[in-house]
Amino acid sequence: MATVGFPSQGKTYSLADLEAGKVEIAEGAFITKIKNAEGVATVLAALEKEFQWKPTSVLTSMDMVVGKLDQAKIAWLLAREELEFIEADGIVTICEKS
Repeated sequence: MATVGFPSQGKTYSLADLEAGKVEIAEGAFITKIKNAEGVATVLAALEKEFQWKPTSVLTSMDMVVGKLDQAKIAWLLAREELEFIEADGIVTICEKS
């Protein structure tokens, strides 16, 4: 199961966590790891169609894309079978809820 990680805080969250409202994620820079090159092309085309979103960088040799994501885009990506993981690229504000 893919997760979104925040290494600076030592936290990771699943799609279920986001859907349950356990956390709110502010827009920020994220690295998205996709399972393979075909998946990168598929996901990028779908992101552009769904959100009119384009990455700031595509790391083709590592099947990664970098760009600004918000919670809606993160949740959408976590639901995709092509996704391996998402990781904050720097400090991103999160708010855990109890």
